[in-house]
Amino acid sequence: MKTGMEHPNDGKGAFNWNANNSETNQANGMKNQHFSSRTFSEKYIQKPSAHDDLELKKSVAAIIKWNSSIDETKIRIEVKNGWVTLEGTVDMDYKRLKAGLLARDIKGVTGVTNLVIVTNNLSGKA
Repeated sequence: MKTGMEHPNDGKGAFNWNANNSETNQANGMKNQHFSSRTFSEKYIQKPSAHDDLELKKSVAAIIKWNSSIDETKIRIEVKNGWVTLEGTVDMDYKRLKAGLLARDIKGVTGVTNLVIVTNNLSGKA
């Protein structure tokens, strides 16, 4: 809606947007502040320690053990910097997939490499 009147405080001159004005930058505490992704990740993203890896390995082993369809004695678990590697053998593909999914669900796991091999035991021997 147009009234034909200007607002007495129309905002002209209310803000100084001069990026080269070092006094303004200093007053705002913004002088020489540069943020890079490296600085951010170093400050705020914690990398798992060897202790964390041991705890993750225990958690993955426990969740696989408690899954009744997977024989935990046939799967080896390695963890490095939060990354889980599964190796071993199972008799059916869904067990291989389930082991990987269970490992991924553990808080702190950054990724999973599933090297579990499916072997079909057709000889009838357990």
